[in-house]
Amino acid sequence: IAVVTEKVVHNKESRIDIFMESPSTKTVLVIENKVFTTTHNNQLARYEEELSDRADWRKIFVYLTPLGDAPYDFEKYRDNWCVFSYETILRIVRDIAKKIPNNKQSARLKFLLEDYFASEFAENTPMQSNSCLLIPITLKLLSSTQRHG
Repeated sequence: IAVVTEKVVHNKESRIDIFMESPSTKTVLVIENKVFTTTHNNQLARYEEELSDRADWRKIFVYLTPLGDAPYDFEKYRDNWCVFSYETILRIVRDIAKKIPNNKQSARLKFLLEDYFASEFAENTPMQSNSCLLIPITLKLLSSTQRHG
C-alpha cells in the first residue's frame, strides 16, 4: 500500500489530501478532507479525471468533514463519492484495530491505536482534523505487520 498526502493533481495548485493505492489489488482510495471550507473549481471532478486512466481499478472516493457534511454540489458526484465524518473514520479504524492479531509484530500498531483512542476520548473534545490520518497510518502499519508476520 502506497500512501501519499497532498498528492499533486494536474498542476501544483491542486492536491488530493490523502491518496492511497494498492497495485496488487488494483484499488485506489482518495480522501478529500475539508475543514472550514468546501469544494471549489470542480475539485472532485478533477480528482476523478486524474484516475480515468485506471479503468480496471476499483476507485474509492471519500469526502471527509468533521461532521460529515456533503459538498454543496454533491448531486453531481453522488454516484462516485461517499461522505464521511471524522467519527465514522474513527469507528472504521476501531473495527480494524479489533482485527489486528495479538503478536509481537502487531504490538506497535496496537499500542499506537489504543493510546490514540484513550487520549481522544479522555479529553471529551471534538476530534481534530488529524483523525482522518488514522486510516492511512493504520493500513500502512497493518500491511507491514502482515508482510512480516
